[in-house]
Amino acid sequence: MDRRLLVLFCGILVSGGCAREHDEVTSVTRFNLEVVDSVQLEVMATYLSLMDVHDSTGNLLVIESDPPVVYEFDSLGQFIHRIQLEADGPESVGRYILAAEYFEDGVALLGVNVLNIYDSSRTLQKSLKLPAPPKGMIYMGFNHLQEAVLEGSKHLTLLNAARTDYPPEQPEYYQYFNLMEYVDPKSANFKAIGKLQQGSRYLNKRAHQFLKPSFHTIGHEVHYAMDTDTVLYVMDIASEEIVKQWKIPFTDFVLFNGFPMGAIGMEAKLEPRDSPGRISNLFYVDSLHIILYNPGIKLHVIEEIKATYGEEQAADRLDSLNGKKYMIMQAGKVVGEGQLPAKMRDVILASPDGYLWASQDVDFLEEEPDQITFYKLRIVAY
Repeated sequence: MDRRLLVLFCGILVSGGCAREHDEVTSVTRFNLEVVDSVQLEVMATYLSLMDVHDSTGNLLVIESDPPVVYEFDSLGQFIHRIQLEADGPESVGRYILAAEYFEDGVALLGVNVLNIYDSSRTLQKSLKLPAPPKGMIYMGFNHLQEAVLEGSKHLTLLNAARTDYPPEQPEYYQYFNLMEYVDPKSANFKAIGKLQQGSRYLNKRAHQFLKPSFHTIGHEVHYAMDTDTVLYVMDIASEEIVKQWKIPFTDFVLFNGFPMGAIGMEAKLEPRDSPGRISNLFYVDSLHIILYNPGIKLHVIEEIKATYGEEQAADRLDSLNGKKYMIMQAGKVVGEGQLPAKMRDVILASPDGYLWASQDVDFLEEEPDQITFYKLRIVAY
């Protein structure tokens, strides 16, 4: 159920400020997130990630990243089938499934090196070799494979690699950085899209590690924000034009200004510093942007808590201070804010029927659950 990531070095290791715009909003509808239902899956697995909800049937597409297993359940959580994939071989997706998406009448699975397309009987139809493998970070179980529609034709957008051989400690990395890619499976033509925009805080001649957008693809547009940034963009996929952008008016989002370039930056990474804020997910539903984030914690607060409490108590207090929050924006204005309930780890998916789906935080429970639970939430006006 948890989403996991692997950090790659030589090998693989598991692993704001401006005036608040909502102060200016008067006589507008306010919104919050409310839990309206939950779905329990009876399955024996350590980690399961909900990847997609089928447009017409409401079936749930769920993956176990390692070993690579695909599950489908109906809308009530009743088991439909399970497919154990080979980790090696000509039809393999690889050792890990990174992401999955219902596509055409079948499913698409993203691996480290390939994108596989399966038909309705889950028979492999195409295996597309990715132009470049991920560098620096591999994200497993994140919703990084999403359908796009360009001129009536279905494509896939995917988060794979920055498409540059330069390391983040060199200025050229930011010059050639790309947000993501899209592909027409019929032509197998991958195209890298999205640059860092003029005025981006990442163009400050300092090194920023593991840059990643949180994004939601709707039709021919991608709605996104870099995960340690405070700007929300809407980009046309085909032209790569930024058609809209807004400042996200956080009041409690801790920004990290990056490390010095070069060798001195490597030494700076060992020094104590703030725990930066991070956007974990972003969705666009019913003309509203929903942003999930952890605000971060300033270094002096971290040090005070560690000096006051024992290690275990300090960790619990820091986790509480940096709990998951959400912000709801409409045309750049804040129309709702709140704290995600402690029983939820994160909001992970927006389904076509307007529901948001959240994963369960099993650390909140006193004992390991027998079922895996996903919560359904609605954006509710009040």
